[in-house]
Amino acid sequence: MHSPTIRLIYLGTFFISLRFFAAIQVIYFARVTGSYTLAMSLFAASTITQACAELPTGVLSDTLGRSRTALLSTLAALSSVTLYALGTGYWFLLAGAVVEGLGRALGSGNSEALLYDALRDGGEEGRYHHAIGRARAIEAAGFGLAALLGGVIASHSIGLALWLSVLTQAIAVAITLRIIEPASASRSTLNPYRHLREAVTAFRQNPRLRLLTLAQTWSEALGESSYQFSAIFLQTVLPLWGIGVMRAATDLLSAVGFYSSGAIIDRLGALRALVGRFLGDRALMLLAYGVPGPWSAILLTITALTYGPAQVAQGTLIQREFDPQQRATMGSLDALAGSLGLAAVSVAIGLIADRIGPRNILLLAQVLLLPVIAIYWRLFYHDPRPDENTPGA
Repeated sequence: MHSPTIRLIYLGTFFISLRFFAAIQVIYFARVTGSYTLAMSLFAASTITQACAELPTGVLSDTLGRSRTALLSTLAALSSVTLYALGTGYWFLLAGAVVEGLGRALGSGNSEALLYDALRDGGEEGRYHHAIGRARAIEAAGFGLAALLGGVIASHSIGLALWLSVLTQAIAVAITLRIIEPASASRSTLNPYRHLREAVTAFRQNPRLRLLTLAQTWSEALGESSYQFSAIFLQTVLPLWGIGVMRAATDLLSAVGFYSSGAIIDRLGALRALVGRFLGDRALMLLAYGVPGPWSAILLTITALTYGPAQVAQGTLIQREFDPQQRATMGSLDALAGSLGLAAVSVAIGLIADRIGPRNILLLAQVLLLPVIAIYWRLFYHDPRPDENTPGA
């Protein structure tokens, strides 16, 4: 697991996550554009670009290769941050947002496939949940460190925070240049359209993969949109500086959870870890939103500990279902479903919140997540695999 390729993947992940302006990105956008509406439209542009590019970039990874696609992803990240730093108006920022969405699409299916194939080179694909857990822990630690340092740097100069972020993205590009294509990566020689058609067919013919994708899309769309919107609720129980501290604490606790996820999944099995987190988080969040107070922030922060193991468990179960020659394309199909679900639910939450209020929509979101347990129950009891439900999975 400590091959040079995997160490480079970890190191590149850390520097990519060091975006010192991320915590104040919307403030910077609003200052440049002079409009909150235009500022939020930039986030929408990035999300839409990512959704549109998911499938083409997945096919690109399976045909061009994992390492070359990873390089394109980091080059896009560097270009987007540079455009943000140079941004003297809306169109500069819009270009940066579009390129950022393209970069995320290039990395969404490819990064997991690159790590999985690197592990296969050493016959260690069975330890994927350990490796992806560490990668996500490193990423979360980078986010937390960037949030803490970025606030201090931006208080003196937002421009400095942006140009330091350009430097970290350039370092990530230099690291990615040293990544060697895994020998076990199966490069497709099919026509891209035929390749995509076969990937879609594989989804249609695999009921387990469809159920896992449905559960992930449902939970991520409601969960992620609720997380982003929760800052509105938190303003009623915390000062603004307290929200910043809470977000940093959330990232750091998430890093702890990701790092320990391999051991947790070894002990409980992937499905048990996933179901346990799902039920525990629903209870904590219903209490936090149902009985609001300063303790709500503590309850919500605690859920970050189980976020990592659940994400790793979900990814591990899905990776087992992917065809090796179409791993990145199938990962992009999965990510596309998530992006579309997130975009739709985010708009719906905003619209409904205008009618019933922030706390009530967050409570409703938790209730609407409960049916997902039926999907996990079907996988757990009706169609289990021995290595998913037993310790050591």
